[in-house]
Amino acid sequence: MNSAKQRIQQLFMVAPGIQWLALATLIRSIGSGGVLTLMVLFLVSQRGYDSVKVSLVLTIGGFVSAICSPPLGHLSNNQKAKFVAMWSLIFQGIATFLYLLANNVFILAGVAILFSLAEASSSSSRAVLIAIMTTTEHRVKVRGWLRVVTNLGSTIGAGLSGVAIAVGTPQVWDAAIVSCALCLILGGFAISRVPNIYQKITSSRGYLFTDFGIALKDIRYIWLCIQNSILSMNHGILTVALPVWIVMVGNAPHSIFGFLVILNTVMVILFQIPLTSRIMNTSDATRALLRSGFLLAVACTALGSSWRVDSKLTVTLFLVAILLHGFAEILHAGGSWHLSYDLAPESQHGQYQGLFTASTQLGLTLAPILLTFLISKWGFWGWFSIGIAMAAAGFFGSYCFKHSLPKKKEKDC
Repeated sequence: MNSAKQRIQQLFMVAPGIQWLALATLIRSIGSGGVLTLMVLFLVSQRGYDSVKVSLVLTIGGFVSAICSPPLGHLSNNQKAKFVAMWSLIFQGIATFLYLLANNVFILAGVAILFSLAEASSSSSRAVLIAIMTTTEHRVKVRGWLRVVTNLGSTIGAGLSGVAIAVGTPQVWDAAIVSCALCLILGGFAISRVPNIYQKITSSRGYLFTDFGIALKDIRYIWLCIQNSILSMNHGILTVALPVWIVMVGNAPHSIFGFLVILNTVMVILFQIPLTSRIMNTSDATRALLRSGFLLAVACTALGSSWRVDSKLTVTLFLVAILLHGFAEILHAGGSWHLSYDLAPESQHGQYQGLFTASTQLGLTLAPILLTFLISKWGFWGWFSIGIAMAAAGFFGSYCFKHSLPKKKEKDC
């Protein structure tokens, strides 16, 4: 208990005002966790939309946000990050409320695009806000703490949404969506309380697109983004591919999926900070990504091996796979965070984090389509090919960072 208290006190010392950002993260995560749990079911069961159309609309929103993330990130360079982070969450909340008013597929597509754009802008601007509130050596540690808070909030949001789904009346569904929207808006107002305490970072010239495109010319950062897109698909393994596979295998109770998700969440809460704290430099970060790719490869092989075996062995393989996946997810997060900050010039964290966010969004958007196709068509060999892709991304990314590409030079912007 004392150790945890000391860590929190140290966190407040290295990042003054972080308590407001943590509060905003908690409130936002309750709302976003609720949206993630509710929205697809709400649109299909309560609004009567075809599930294929809903998936297509959400995919379009993801692609648009991936394309627009770099310029949106550029808007949040340095002292503008707090303003952009606040209003991004407010607009995300407004978009959530507008889902209630979407009475045709075209309006639904517009709302999904607005929500995705606000979500991407919120993600990149909060990453920049961390960069300008903390010194270089503390950024990944602070982000690790906030990820723990995010998982706690998402768990609360998902749990409360589960209650709303169980009740199932139209009034409760609407109230749940409105509550999620209010959480996101309140998260934006909480960010407004973050004090204007910033590290000394050289300001970039211009407000909109002056100096825009520097990140797109940085080969090392482009490779990081490609690697991050592939490894980010690990989230789709847990949330999309695994439940589809459980149904396909058919020799394990479907309820095990909920337990596996809880296990993953607990792992992140327990191990994110200890493992992230060990990533101190670029070499540590590249090793973390290498290990992440390898662990994901083994996890995918274990999942694929659960095909046509007895139920006890299937459950065992599921548990082993989720444990490996959990450690891989944590290592990927810590390693990619470190490199996303370390490879970026101090004066251009906005557009660099925007590009990094775009790569994450791309991976999350492609994962449901690619992973579901591979495992539904090829079974074990589909899982094996996913694992090979993960291992290759971890290996070749680490190799390029260490040997192939020139060292990053700070740009005077």
